[in-house]
Amino acid sequence: MYKKNLFSFKSIQVELSKDPVNYIDIGARGKLGEPWNMLDDSSINVIGFEPDRKAFEVLCDKAKSNRKYHNIALWDSQSELKLYLTKSAAASSVFEPNIELLSSTFANRHWNTRAVESTTTIATDKLDSVLSNSSSDFMKVDVHGAEFQILEGAKEALKGTLGVFVEAWALEAHKGQRLFGDVFNLLYNEGFFLHKINSDYMAWKNINEESYGAESSRQPVGINLFFLKRAELIQGEEKILKAIVIAESYGILGYALSLNKRLENSELQLFIENRIKERISNTRKPRYKYYSLLIQKLIKRISKFNERSSSDYYEPDFK
Repeated sequence: MYKKNLFSFKSIQVELSKDPVNYIDIGARGKLGEPWNMLDDSSINVIGFEPDRKAFEVLCDKAKSNRKYHNIALWDSQSELKLYLTKSAAASSVFEPNIELLSSTFANRHWNTRAVESTTTIATDKLDSVLSNSSSDFMKVDVHGAEFQILEGAKEALKGTLGVFVEAWALEAHKGQRLFGDVFNLLYNEGFFLHKINSDYMAWKNINEESYGAESSRQPVGINLFFLKRAELIQGEEKILKAIVIAESYGILGYALSLNKRLENSELQLFIENRIKERISNTRKPRYKYYSLLIQKLIKRISKFNERSSSDYYEPDFK
């Protein structure tokens, strides 16, 4: 993550403090990650959801005044569901881990921590119901299998949401879950374009990674997706500014520059334009330096070859 993004500038934080970013943290266990931890508390409101009681209590113990947490599981309706608590607490889910599939396909380290140690019953609700008096600017959804149902229950919230980071799945790692294509289509139909994608891999069972190489001995299972709302759907000075800083913080610079032209505050517009251009320049420098050194080495090799005497040259006799 680029360390000097727009979030880190005091002038941007002052502007955002007038209408703080509402960050919806679904699967809130642990610390707030980058770039969101760079924001001043006055510039962000965190509304988190964590169904695991122990993890929820830890979050509440450390919560600042701008953070509110709910000990419920989000879903597409109000009900009760079984929560599968796994050996690795972070892998707990309302869907049972598909150990049969994972253990028959992948190396032990990828599935043995997903073994269920206990279960409990938890209350569920729709995000739209819980956020009846709040709004969403950005959503992070990391819930091990229930992504589609949660987004189904967040259709109203998604209308005002500018960006979504969601973990989806390339195979049924949890029994009965919806997969990557379902999540992609839902968000696309709600006005979002996919801007970044990366994968979490699992190594195949009984295949030596050192012998065959990582690329030849593993496959993508978790698919991390970063979406931004289509630019033409974003209206209002406050929303445009938020969309700019969110996009820039994740390196979607062309999108950010395009939106920046629509800001009415010309002074702020110029500041943002200069910062993004500065970032582009700083990002390019290491690459130029690399290619410059590469060319210098190539020139030296060519020079050495040309310096060889004619006596060193051997022309085979084909007669």
